[in-house]
Amino acid sequence: MIEIMELRQLRSFVVVAEELNVGRAATRLHLTQPSLSRQIAALERDLGVELFARIKKRFVLTAAGESLLADARELLRRADDAVRDAQRTQRGELGTLRLRFVQSATFETLPKLLGAFRDRYPHVVLDLER
Repeated sequence: MIEIMELRQLRSFVVVAEELNVGRAATRLHLTQPSLSRQIAALERDLGVELFARIKKRFVLTAAGESLLADARELLRRADDAVRDAQRTQRGELGTLRLRFVQSATFETLPKLLGAFRDRYPHVVLDLER
């Protein structure tokens, strides 16, 4: 079932759940109201559950919608974190740096370099080997 959900659909669902109004949610998402309504209907159809009860032109989360909302927020947060971590790794701000050095560097040069490196890149693990 995971293969049928897209992050775009989850983001749309979360915004509609927050707004409980398709018009305002569409504005926030820079979508037209009909396209957002179709997205939510498609998500409900794909999941086989009703996420919102439509009562007199109002949206109310169903129990299934409440359940999905908490998980959707967590999934979106983790997806955002994954993108951010990949970008940080690409920039050299995250990961592991393996460094080999000679004994003479341990007294003066290495401590200065490592201190400056750790200050600038605190999330990079240093793997030192003589």
